[in-house]
Amino acid sequence: FMCCRNWRISHALSHHLYTNSLLDLELAIFEPLLQWVPHRNKSIFVRYVSWLYSFILYTVLFHSNIVIRLYLTLNGRLRPALRKEDLIPFFPLLVMYTYSGTTFVNAFVMWCWIVVVASFFFSLNGLNAAHHHPDIFHDGDAPRADRDWGICQIDAVKDRTEINSSKFLVLVTFGEHCLHHMFPTIDHWYLHRLYPVFYDTCKEFGITHRTGTVLDLLKGQFLQLARTEPNPNPPGK
Repeated sequence: FMCCRNWRISHALSHHLYTNSLLDLELAIFEPLLQWVPHRNKSIFVRYVSWLYSFILYTVLFHSNIVIRLYLTLNGRLRPALRKEDLIPFFPLLVMYTYSGTTFVNAFVMWCWIVVVASFFFSLNGLNAAHHHPDIFHDGDAPRADRDWGICQIDAVKDRTEINSSKFLVLVTFGEHCLHHMFPTIDHWYLHRLYPVFYDTCKEFGITHRTGTVLDLLKGQFLQLARTEPNPNPPGK
């Protein structure tokens, strides 16, 4: 249910340009329920109970998106209003009902279940893929003196070793994420070809490409939700 037009704005124009800053919509849009930015005003509820209710948010993300868009449209607050591409998620429902021979209610229930499962795994993977860990730079942490955009991208990413070892997992779980942020228009299938020059460039400028396990990133995401103290040391220090 994530409108492709909105995705271009939130992901390409916001997340990829201002990763892990307050201008990153994919960081800010989940507040106040999920707060990855470290600050001392976080409540105990947000810091720790979010470890539980975040999984509920994962399941309703897709459905809530269309509900919010419908609400804003009906109240005249969404400009432009619903567009033709907003009907794309309903196409599988139409196919299921047309060719399954079942009732519309049964097709609708199964379609909702498919959307819930897709929402859960998309969110679980996307929010734990590379960006949220106490070792990763977030807005409020001490930045490097060198504000080079490419270096900032590396500081805001931590790759998963198990994912990067499989071309299939790279394609379906946002793998090789650091290179994806450096070269977002290159297909994931070809990103691995850039590693030699990428590592040489990192070595030349003394930059470390950090990696961790899937479990490390998953655990780190929850620790980041609980973190209240900004990191006083710039990345690499």
